[in-house]
Amino acid sequence: MLDVGYGLGSLARAVLRRTDATIVIGIDRQQEAVAAARLRASGQRAAFHVGNARRMSYADNTFDHCISLLMLNFLPDYRYAPPRWSASRGLAG
Repeated sequence: MLDVGYGLGSLARAVLRRTDATIVIGIDRQQEAVAAARLRASGQRAAFHVGNARRMSYADNTFDHCISLLMLNFLPDYRYAPPRWSASRGLAG
């Protein structure tokens, strides 16, 4: 599962509490978010990285699901990112 704009990793941790079948990979533009999310999700099935939602390096079909909480309003052009996220999930056609 891809978590875009994870911040403190709250949504990722909520998902991980509810299932054992998920690994969450998070990308966020803020370097400070990495340390905060890693600390809070220590020992869970999650990896957090600095990344840009507009230029993700993941290949299409890498993730089964994509989640995001409270971050679209921070994008300069929010209309660009969701289609790319869908391509990473294998849903774009």
